Amino acid sequence: MISKDESIITQVVAKIASELTGVTQTDGSQEQIQAVYLSHFDFVREVVFGAHNIQTTPQVTITNATATTSVNAMATEAELIDMFNATPVETQSSGIRVVGTQHGPIPSWLSEQARRAGVTKVYDNRDTANAENRRPMFKAADGTMNAKGQPVAFWPPKK
Repeated sequence: MISKDESIITQVVAKIASELTGVTQTDGSQEQIQAVYLSHFDFVREVVFGAHNIQTTPQVTITNATATTSVNAMATEAELIDMFNATPVETQSSGIRVVGTQHGPIPSWLSEQARRAGVTKVYDNRDTANAENRRPMFKAADGTMNAKGQPVAFWPPKK
């Protein structure tokens, strides 16, 4: 069992590794991207834990056809979902990245509309958008602006 401090630091390390992977690994297979992420995670974790004089847990080696890298022994997916009170969401290869909190799977209509508008990152407003407040369900988060100089907004198609 890891301490609360170790848990918080590990979460921060995972976020840093994720951001590094997003910046440095723009293409490749899922296995290649995972190998890069695991490499970043291991490196950042060693640096941060070393700076705080925290002993690392035993290492597990993962080998696949494209890379061999070591990662720390982790909880199962179900344990992580329970531990962080998370909601599992489907990952789609839509090319759209949700900034902030994602409230469920990305709808197919968004992928098409965002592709046409040239948007790659969106904010997910589905938790607060409704018919009364007329808020868009998604809003561009990558700096893409409409003709009025506002971030591009996305609503579901009219039926």
